[in-house]
Amino acid sequence: MNPNYMKKINEILEDIKFNLEYKYKQIRSFIHSIRNGIRNVFYFFPVIWKYRWWDFEFFLDIIEHTLKDYTNHYGKDSHFLGDEFVRKRACVLLKMLEKYRECHDWDFKKSNDEKKQLRRKFFIQLSNNIERFWD
Repeated sequence: MNPNYMKKINEILEDIKFNLEYKYKQIRSFIHSIRNGIRNVFYFFPVIWKYRWWDFEFFLDIIEHTLKDYTNHYGKDSHFLGDEFVRKRACVLLKMLEKYRECHDWDFKKSNDEKKQLRRKFFIQLSNNIERFWD
């Protein structure tokens, strides 16, 4: 047999092998996405069920739920350098959010000013760390 034909056959077989491996990875990724999507529906269902477009507290519920998810997975299921630091940042943001929500006082003006200040600090910290939460 001609060596050029064998070389051509080997190239074709390598292309087929590469395409099969690529398709296998695509199928695995698709199945993983479906599994995560179903999990997210159940995980976020209680928050989304209570969501109202006119109420700011529900927006905070979504952020809080997301940060809790981050703290559950960063450092355990993640695989990048600094993931433990990101988890700690999410914990700090959760504590800030809890403090904001606990800020109730009989003096409405004082409470409102304090809440405004805590909310401002929270969103500044969130904006400073938002890129860390990106994958």
